[in-house]
Amino acid sequence: MTKAFLLTRQWQDTADGVQLEFWFSTDQGALKQLIKHQKAVFFVQQSDMQAIQQILPKRFSYDIKNLQLQTFEQQAVAGVYFKSQSQLYQARDLLLQQNIRCFETDIRPTDRYLTERFITGPVEIDGNKILPADYYPALTLLSLDIETGWNNNQLYAIGFVSKEFNRVLMLGEGLNTDTIEYFPDETLLIKAFLHCIHDIDPDIIIGWNVVQFDFRFLQKKCDQLKIPFRIGREQSQPVWRQAQDETSHYFLFIAGRVVLDGIDVLKNATWTFSSYALDNVAHELLG
Repeated sequence: MTKAFLLTRQWQDTADGVQLEFWFSTDQGALKQLIKHQKAVFFVQQSDMQAIQQILPKRFSYDIKNLQLQTFEQQAVAGVYFKSQSQLYQARDLLLQQNIRCFETDIRPTDRYLTERFITGPVEIDGNKILPADYYPALTLLSLDIETGWNNNQLYAIGFVSKEFNRVLMLGEGLNTDTIEYFPDETLLIKAFLHCIHDIDPDIIIGWNVVQFDFRFLQKKCDQLKIPFRIGREQSQPVWRQAQDETSHYFLFIAGRVVLDGIDVLKNATWTFSSYALDNVAHELLG
């Protein structure tokens, strides 16, 4: 048995079914757990089963089973199981076109797996079994900030602080010290930063507007300089997702590392400010 704390979750379709990827923090370091051969599922009313079997084309590989479950209207339901999440989405769209209600089609496979096992954060891992447990981890934390030119797309400095590190990587010439290191160009600066990230190996990265600005800028700069932005665990690159209702807003996934943006954290905690500029929020909260 290994005591662990959940950090990140991700899923992907494979030829053998849906694969779930979980990263955990343990006393022995970060741990990745893969759960393979999972089926995607949504629910329908049992009264619609015959119509569903006529609507879904033969190209769908699916099973449909009666379950001892009910809707909020006390209607008996059946589960419709697919080998891939992409097939689930296609089947959902076909059924909705025929006005057949589908339930829980918006739940991600990773979230369903955790919810059905009453898992929030702390767990025990025994082989492929993940069970809820009491465990309080000692998470490693890194605070990040970058400095850029406002009109020339230039990266000037990357500063980061953790329990063991307090460093500024800076573009230019100067005398290196314990806290400041200089680099002649952006490429060497970014490569040194990525090397430091993997040395520190943080569980959590925090910052102010760190997703929408700092990481977005670093991603674009890495793309410009043709540097793989390998900031996740196992040298993985981040995954970006654009918001559907606000195209200038992005969501960021880094395998094995939680990213907490100060602005989003405050908004999710229902704080509101006239301006989310750091100096304004600091003044209102701290005086």
